This record gives sequence, C-alpha cells and structure tokens, in this order.
Amino acid sequence: MERLLVVRHGEREDTDPAWRSTAARPFDPGLTEKGRSQAMRLAQRLAADKITRIYSSPYLRAVETADRIAEVTKSQIRVESGLGEMLCPDWFPSAPEILPVAQLQERFPRVDRTYDSTVAPVYPENRQDVNARTNRVVERLVGEERGSVVIVGHGATVQSFVTCLTGNESNA
Repeated sequence: MERLLVVRHGEREDTDPAWRSTAARPFDPGLTEKGRSQAMRLAQRLAADKITRIYSSPYLRAVETADRIAEVTKSQIRVESGLGEMLCPDWFPSAPEILPVAQLQERFPRVDRTYDSTVAPVYPENRQDVNARTNRVVERLVGEERGSVVIVGHGATVQSFVTCLTGNESNA
C-alpha cells in the first residue's frame, strides 16, 4: 500500500439532543450540515491525491463522509463492518440498527455491493474486541490493497486502527 489515510466521520446529527427522539434509527445518525461541509472540505483536500479505494464503516455518518470523498476523487466505497462503531453496552442498549449495504448503495451509488466485509462486530464489545476486529481489517487491507486508500471510521475504531498499525496505544 502506497498511502493510508485514516479519518473520522464528520459532525453527526445527534449533536442536537432532540434529534434522537424522532429518529428512525436513533443510533445511526447522518451528518449535520456542518458535518457535510467538513466532509466536502476533506474531499477537496484529497482531490489531487490518487485515491484508489475508500473503506467505510457501515454507519450512515461514515458512509456520507466517504461519499463526499468518493465524489471528488472518483473512487469506489467498500462498506466494511469491521470499521463500525464499538458496540459498547454503555453506549448502546443493544446492537444498533443500521442500513443494509443494498440500501446504502441505493442512496450512495459509489458503494460497491459486491464487497464482503472482513468481520462483523458482535454485541457487546469492549476495547480488546474492537482492536481484534480492526486488526483483521488491517491485515486484509495491507495484504490486498495497492495505491492510496482512505479509511472512514469512528473515534474508537480510528484509535484502534492506529493502535493496530503502530502497536502503541499512546499514538492513537
């Protein structure tokens, strides 16, 4: 792999406390207007790069961020469940409902429906579980990918990704 960029999604809709009470999927918010602007600014910064592929968490906010990057860089998005949120019981009362890849692809045509995720998270999880699944994703990408790759994840999974690549939790 020539270059790997690991990023967190833009600002999420549930920064507004009232959002969750009316949401169809209260643990899968999309991006706010500010979040979409953040994603577009990042995409514009990457416009000159030769991005060969984007991997995204299956959560809406991450796929929306990835889609902005894919639009500008003319890249394809692979939805990788192994990059999803840490399924911590302190954050989620049960496994959160998220959109299936087929529905994400209907909304975001750059999503590759043929890609099979490396690993599916199992609720509940702790930090070690997230590190283990992230490590499996790292091993696959390092073994398969060439060129410049963008990873779009969440705070916890970005931290795990950095830990897996560096072997040092203090770098995350």
